[in-house]
Amino acid sequence: MFRRCVLLSTAACAVALALLTAGGSFAGDDEDKSPLAKMMKKIDVQTKLIREGTKSLTKFKKANNGKDVAKAAAELAKFTKDFRDMKEPSEKMKKPFAKWTDLADRYDAAAKDMEKAANKGDFTASQKAWNPLFVSCSNCHGAFRPEVGDGF
Repeated sequence: MFRRCVLLSTAACAVALALLTAGGSFAGDDEDKSPLAKMMKKIDVQTKLIREGTKSLTKFKKANNGKDVAKAAAELAKFTKDFRDMKEPSEKMKKPFAKWTDLADRYDAAAKDMEKAANKGDFTASQKAWNPLFVSCSNCHGAFRPEVGDGF
């Protein structure tokens, strides 16, 4: 019995040490990330709020009958202004800048469509608006960040 407790406590200490070490190694990562990478973290939070809020009618109602979903979609549309003119992703991937701006415009339109549907409190329209928004994210990640994916 004592031996089992020692083994369990040793394992718990090892896990705690690993978590602390990993946490320490990630602490400075934000300082090294590009403005776009930092922005994508914020976009990811809003996108997940939308995804969760449109999963079911119950969750949609809990999201202030779609108002919280609309607010998150409006935030996503605001980000477009910040990243649309960034040339680094197209230069890094050696792809035309026009492709980057086209995908940004599609993302912006999809976010605005989601905002309109959710603001009306229309659950069905909001669910339908989720797919083009998700696809716009996935298409851009596929073209400009294939190693990252879409995080969903």
